[in-house]
Amino acid sequence: MASQHVPETPSNTDAIPPERRSPNSALTDRSRGIKMAILGGSAMVLAPLFGFLGGTMTGVGSNTGGPDPLAVWLLGGMIVGGIGGIITILGLLRWTRSSTRLRARTSEL
Repeated sequence: MASQHVPETPSNTDAIPPERRSPNSALTDRSRGIKMAILGGSAMVLAPLFGFLGGTMTGVGSNTGGPDPLAVWLLGGMIVGGIGGIITILGLLRWTRSSTRLRARTSEL
C-alpha cells in the first residue's frame, strides 16, 4: 500500500517535522493564536456582564422556593467567562510557540 501524505492542518502541525513544514505555518499559527486570545479575552470580560444583564431583565417576579434568576444568569455568565479565559490562555500559548518557531527558523537562514 502506498504511503499517504497527510495535509498540514492546525491539529497535526506539531506532528510534522520542522524541515517538512511550510514556511508560512508559523505565521498562520501566530495569527490564529492572536485571534483566539482576542476572542477569548472579550468573552472572558463580557460574559459575566451579559449574565448580570440577563438576570436583571428576568427580574424577581413570583419566584418562590427556587434559585434566584439573577444568580443563575450570573453563574452562567461566569462559566462562559471561564471558558473564554481558557481559550485566551491557549491562544497566547499558541502565539508564543509560533513566535519561538519563527525566530528559530529565521536564525537558521
